[in-house]
Amino acid sequence: MRIKTLALTAFIALASCGRSVSPEGFADFAASVSIAPTENALRFTVSVDFTTPCNWSVLYWETAKGRTAAQKTAFRHTDGGKESVVLKFLYPNTEYEFVVVPEGNAAAESKPMTFRTGSLPADCPAYTVEKDGNTGLDGYLMQWEASPSGYVTFCDIDGKVVWYEAFGEEIRVGWCNPQANRIAVLTGFQDQDIQRLCAHTVVTDLDGNRILYWTSGKGNIEYPHHEVKILADGNLMFVNNVLKDYPIGTVWGDGFTVMSPEREVIRQWDCFAALGDLSAPYLKAEKRLTDLVHANSVALDSEGDYYMTFNALSELWKIDGKTGDVVYRVGVNGDVTLDGEFPTGGLHAATPLAPDRILCYSNGRDIKRSSAVIFRVDPVAKTAVYELNISLPEEYSSRDRSNAQFLEDEGIMMLSSTDSRKVVFTDLQGNILRVIGREGISYRAYWFNKFEY
Repeated sequence: MRIKTLALTAFIALASCGRSVSPEGFADFAASVSIAPTENALRFTVSVDFTTPCNWSVLYWETAKGRTAAQKTAFRHTDGGKESVVLKFLYPNTEYEFVVVPEGNAAAESKPMTFRTGSLPADCPAYTVEKDGNTGLDGYLMQWEASPSGYVTFCDIDGKVVWYEAFGEEIRVGWCNPQANRIAVLTGFQDQDIQRLCAHTVVTDLDGNRILYWTSGKGNIEYPHHEVKILADGNLMFVNNVLKDYPIGTVWGDGFTVMSPEREVIRQWDCFAALGDLSAPYLKAEKRLTDLVHANSVALDSEGDYYMTFNALSELWKIDGKTGDVVYRVGVNGDVTLDGEFPTGGLHAATPLAPDRILCYSNGRDIKRSSAVIFRVDPVAKTAVYELNISLPEEYSSRDRSNAQFLEDEGIMMLSSTDSRKVVFTDLQGNILRVIGREGISYRAYWFNKFEY
């Protein structure tokens, strides 16, 4: 009894400084609660000194909006002792309140405490809503910066930044795995003569802690470009160049590599077996020695098969995950019959929505109109149909780079057009609902519904 009394006395003493709180009931779980800023204006650390095991979470909200607009961290387990969590996805220059909630005992939550976020860095990217139709979306849009400060940001549907991190180098491509709460980026340049080659692979968590930093070369991925993804098992998947000698010279082809964080190569594949002796006229191999097919994406479906897009060919390939054989090639020079015209002005960002149901961004630089297309392919009959084809006007189109994302549950298509510096949200009839613009370029963009961390 004396120990508990002393702990409560210390708790009340801290409360008198405005840093800790103890409503009736919460003292049975913890001796103190405090909050402190980090070096990042939009991240704050909540620390709790627990006195008993429990599962706990933090509920936090903008003071002006009230608790009905609260967000919640995922429940964490403690056996007692000091614990902390970093609050994220906060608006700048905004007052917030928060409480610590023991699971299953909301009546014993801590007393509300307040904190105020700071200002964004002066060079942090800013976004503007250029068309403000309703999408019904509530979440975060991830983009990054292809300039030396190298910011990754998340903004809301109104373009307001809620998360940022500077990587100090040009970011070529990025990826977020919300289940792991981690971000991967490819940064910098290996060789200015071949600008697609990236110098570094960086993985960070959403608290800003660097998990991994590789310099491209022997022992790491030697020639990464255009794609890095964090897979469900924690391994990293890259698009990378593969070099092979032919009578016409050394040819830079493309493939993908799956590598563990411990640098163990799990899987490698390249395009050369499928292309044979490179004599096919459409390859123009002698003119493309340093960039034969220009792969720009790789994705994995639920059955373990891979999909890649090749911009020089305007083709989508499916690759058997067990044998490495090319199952089919969707394109003018491929082996699939399509119920319409094949894209011939660039193809990017393969995204399997299901096996043999693949979303791509068609650049359409030959017709000056980009589009989001969904191919549904019969791999046995080698036939395909356009399940969906949403075209953009020229002002929102992009000759290269870019991606599309199908928010199927909401009936929304998102098209990130690098060239036009726009992210466009449409309905499934192609009507433009919302446009978010930016300064500078982001190779792609990804939308995430709000997620716990």
